[in-house]
Amino acid sequence: MIEIKMFPASYGDSFLISCMGDIKTHIIVDMGFSSTYDKYISKELQKIKSDGVSLLIFTHIDEDHILGGIRFFNKNGYAGTTDSIDIKEIWYNSFRHLQFHKSENQASDSLHGDIKEILRKGHPRELGARKVSDIGYQQGSTLGSLILKNGYAGKWNSSFNYKAVVVSEGVSNKYFLNDEVSIILLSPNLEKLQLLGRKWEEKLSSIGYSGLIESDQLMDDAFEFYMSNLQMELNKRRVSEVSSNKETVEEIALKPFEPDTAEVNGSSIAFILEFRGKRLLFLGDCHPEVVEYNLEKLLEDTKQEKMWFDLVKVSHHGSKHNTKVSLLKLINSDKYIFSTNGKGKNFSHPDIETIYRIISTDNTRNKKLIFNYKPFKILNKFDNTSLMDEFSYSIQYTNDLAQATEDVPTIINLL
Repeated sequence: MIEIKMFPASYGDSFLISCMGDIKTHIIVDMGFSSTYDKYISKELQKIKSDGVSLLIFTHIDEDHILGGIRFFNKNGYAGTTDSIDIKEIWYNSFRHLQFHKSENQASDSLHGDIKEILRKGHPRELGARKVSDIGYQQGSTLGSLILKNGYAGKWNSSFNYKAVVVSEGVSNKYFLNDEVSIILLSPNLEKLQLLGRKWEEKLSSIGYSGLIESDQLMDDAFEFYMSNLQMELNKRRVSEVSSNKETVEEIALKPFEPDTAEVNGSSIAFILEFRGKRLLFLGDCHPEVVEYNLEKLLEDTKQEKMWFDLVKVSHHGSKHNTKVSLLKLINSDKYIFSTNGKGKNFSHPDIETIYRIISTDNTRNKKLIFNYKPFKILNKFDNTSLMDEFSYSIQYTNDLAQATEDVPTIINLL
């Protein structure tokens, strides 16, 4: 059996995947916000403490994916101690992993004033949270610094020789966690990571740094803070409305695709998890063209036109800028899961265009669209019997924001 727990992570992501075979294999994908860890993840970790976590993945540097991880490392303490949860490996790309060509190091005591201001700003807060539990910046408070501080350096990107988690051309991108569980990396590619690195270099150049700078700890911290705050600003967008109720599902689904251009999302880790004939597709917040390219290569190698997935985690909380029809044409699945409460300020997800692309492109019978919160803003557009009958899908959601007094994880079992 595979059990997937999709935690209530506000408008963020957090998953626990448990593969229950001869070996119990637990994989955590993102940790949402501090509140996600405090309310849900910490309890689940105690249940699996004797097994440990085979792999902890932080798909990218957004605050809605990593702040719970910062809370975890603050609570879990030093690796290998009696009370700590055993983590066998961590995948996470920080600034140190993006420096493919290094030059002269800048000493931390000569940091420019603008860098100090970035450090003072710290991580962005969870929008709409009633109780702010995240602390401001203090040295050693970023995810990267806590991984090092708590003795996980030897487990950080170890499958990649401690370098970037990146899809390599011309070689296998399949990684075995044990004899039963493997992961095929689909994103990011080198180009997407270089674009993210250049974004930081542009910022450094604008405040007086020149050339490339090796990562000392404070520079690594500043990169994490700057990128997570930058992405917060980019995410503040007005939700577009479907232009006419007279348009068909197919017409809306086939409107020109406007791609996500955010460098942070482009760096997102996406992968296929395989276990005893089951196959899951987890897309983080990735850009679809990278996944499409690598899926096409896998299909070509296996002489297939489409690949079956027992579950698909939809990219970027269902944003219309991250799910492309041409990618959907390569896959079939009867379960699509959406992680978001749709409550982030001015960037409410999912988008109706994404829903329509999925239901009109994938002709799998009896598809389930699974939400960990009720998508109020657009629910009336696709929660109707005629559409469900025509496109053969149903809806499942766990937390009704109008009624629920306490959020609960969404649990999906694959037998």
